[in-house]
Parts: sequence; structure tokens; C-alpha cells
Amino acid sequence: MKKISEYSDRAGALFLIEQHTIGNLRDEADLNNAKHHAQQTVNFIEDLLLNIDGTIEEKIEFISKIKEEIPKFYGRT
Repeated sequence: MKKISEYSDRAGALFLIEQHTIGNLRDEADLNNAKHHAQQTVNFIEDLLLNIDGTIEEKIEFISKIKEEIPKFYGRT
């Protein structure tokens, strides 16, 4: 496990942007879209950490449950 002091904010930001990128970034609009979604992810994490009561373990379990729920959403065809 890495220590927070050994993990750079830039590396964390790049990781999130890459996670919100499908394929290659074709242009500035794709980058802006990935940056927007990465920022929304950070907003969610910040809110969860600051405004929701629970232990770190409970919060990690909650995030794991969210990860299981996301694939269950589908668009209408």
C-alpha cells in the first residue's frame, strides 16, 4: 500500500482522467469531457468523506456496492 505522502496529486488526477476516457482522446472536447467526469467523481468522494457518517471500512464497503450497481443501469432501446 502506498503512503499518501508518496502519491502525487497530479498522478491521482491523471489516473481519474484516464479512467473516464474511452479509447483515445480525439480532441480537446474529449479531454474536457473526461476532466468533467473526473471532477464529478472527486466531488462524490469528497462529499462521502466529509458529510456521511461511518468508518472508513463502511465507506469502502458502500463504494464497492455502488460499483456493483453501476453496470445494472441501461438505456432504453
